[in-house]
Formats: sequence, C-alpha cells, structure tokens
Amino acid sequence: MKIDHLSFPHPVLNLQEDIPSGNYKVTHSIQKSRDEIVINVIHDLVQDSIEKLITGREACFLTEIQCPQTLFRVAYISHDPEQAIIIPSTDLRDFVEISFFIVADQSIFPYEIKEANKDYAGFKMEVTKGDVLAYGGRDHFFAEKKWEAQKSVSNFMEIRPYSMLNGPIKFFLGEEKIIVHLPAGDYKFYRKLVGYDQFAPMFHSSIVLPALMYALTEMMSDSEQYENLSWYKVMDSRRNTDEKISKLSWEPENVPEIAQAILSNPVERSLWGMLKVVNQFISANDE
Repeated sequence: MKIDHLSFPHPVLNLQEDIPSGNYKVTHSIQKSRDEIVINVIHDLVQDSIEKLITGREACFLTEIQCPQTLFRVAYISHDPEQAIIIPSTDLRDFVEISFFIVADQSIFPYEIKEANKDYAGFKMEVTKGDVLAYGGRDHFFAEKKWEAQKSVSNFMEIRPYSMLNGPIKFFLGEEKIIVHLPAGDYKFYRKLVGYDQFAPMFHSSIVLPALMYALTEMMSDSEQYENLSWYKVMDSRRNTDEKISKLSWEPENVPEIAQAILSNPVERSLWGMLKVVNQFISANDE
C-alpha cells in the first residue's frame, strides 16, 4: 500500500501536517537464513489519542510485506509495539518492500483526534476497520541470501530480439527489467557468443553499458515514472548500499561514471578480454 501522495477524509499522523503534535517512527532489522527471513519491527508512537485507541484495541500496528516476484503480500498486525515476523525463505525473492501503518481495528465513530489540524474542527468523522490512522513510511530489502546475486546483470536487464534483421539497438524501461532489443541478425550472433566467458566483458561495454547509462539518465530525470519497477529498485539499492557507488554524486553529468562503477569498469575489462582472445589466437597458431 503506497499512500505517500494520497489524501484521506480523516486526519492521518505523519501525512501533510494532519496531526501536528505527535510522531510515529518505525525501526526494523532483517535476519536471513537458509530456511526463513526474520523481520523485527519496533513501532515508536508518541500521540495520546491514537495510543488510547491501540490500548483499547480499537486500532493496531500493521506491517505489510510485499514481494512482486513471488506475488507475496501479507499484512501483519499487532497491538504490541514490537513485532517479530517470520517468513519462509521460499516466499520471498529479489526485491521486497515493507510498509508500516497504524490502522483502525474496528469501525470508530466519531473518530476524534483532539490534536488534529484545525481544518478538521467541527466534523464528525467515521473510520472503518483497516483505515489508515498513521503512516510510518516504507523501506525495502533484497531477499537474495548473497549480495553478489544483486550485482548480476541478469537481475536488472534482459536482452531480446526484435523483428528487423538489421537495425539499431533499442532500450525499453517500462518492464520490471531494463529491456535491450537487438535486431534479429545481431541477436543471433549474440546468442552464439554469449556462452563464452571471455566475451562477457565485451558485451558489458558494448551492450549493457549504453543501456544502463540510458536507464540511469531516465531514472534521474523522471523517477516517479519508474520507481515501482524492479530495475529501478535494484539501482536505488546499489546507490544506497554499495560503498563505491554511494560516494558518487547522483547527477546526470555523472551517469557514465556511475554506470561504469555498477558494472565494475566494463571498458577496462573489455580491453583485457580482447587481449586475452588475441593471445589465445596467437598461441593456437604458434602450436
């Protein structure tokens, strides 16, 4: 549930100064093992009226876990500010989003928050079970047990053919992965060569690098259009967690440097790959 830009007919804590006094913050930690993922959540609420609703079991804390890859989406409720959520590892894969709320646990009428913005004064409001009363924000993590899996190009990019035999390379950003379209003739050659490890750096510099530069440029200029897609979230996670990338200023003029950092210097690796192929060719002819 994404509510950052929504409006509600009743005051919601942490949204648009609906309730100026009070605060709701959430901290969490994640532990991964072979069999399960444990998410420990601490809801820190400072707001008298909503606290009374939770104490009276008219409201509750809610943590929503959503995984687009596995279609997993479950809301975990608690009247205790500390939650321990245990999920089988097989239920989550790749990008996982966590959202935090306080919601009504039953219909409440009249719904009165004494500390609410004066715009709500004099109105008798009703909330029904499940209505949002406070928003604690959202975060995400990757369910991959090894960080190296996030670095794999196949995690955020896919190469496909298109109908023309010859033509330019094309990029499409509207799917979960960055889509690189190669003309059918070029794609045929690509499929023949992709299985050879020595050619991987050359593909990174000639195909993956320009596609990634295009995606990063679009990501920076129009983030709202792509922010819910997996490739965007992978890039955003790398930006926040990869030390080399996080040091770079996330600006359009730095896109070439950022893309090369994400791909671990593909041009240099490509040149070394070419040299290796040449040396193998020379050695084979000398025998």
